Amino acid sequence: MAKFIVIFIVFSFLFATQFSNAKELENPSGPIHKEGGEGSLTIGQCPAACNVRCSATSHKKPCLFYCNYCCNKCLCVPSGTQRERDRERALARTGGKGKTKDDGLTPEQRRERDAKALQEKAAKKAAAAASSGGGKGNNK
Repeated sequence: MAKFIVIFIVFSFLFATQFSNAKELENPSGPIHKEGGEGSLTIGQCPAACNVRCSATSHKKPCLFYCNYCCNKCLCVPSGTQRERDRERALARTGGKGKTKDDGLTPEQRRERDAKALQEKAAKKAAAAASSGGGKGNNK
């Protein structure tokens, strides 16, 4: 009789386990892959994830379109925002030479340099106007 009770308990346990897994597979409560990557989202989560990813781009409409298109296929969203990817592409195009203010000058030195350049430009312009005879008033 004890043998029958043990076998009954084991089969009951296996039966209950089988049906609990089947119910979970039919209606999953969360994403299948919790660590990210392909299959880490459900189709219902794609729009919200794409809104976050495309939040900082200046081309929001195409970013959202293609992000949602890809997300519906792979159930994943690339990491980072579109702005970060745009900066990486621009940096790659310029060969790593971006705009920098690292010229070794203090702000005061920059102001002095710029003022001197403006004075030289104004002097050149005045010299060009003087050599052409003043321009407008000498036509007869």
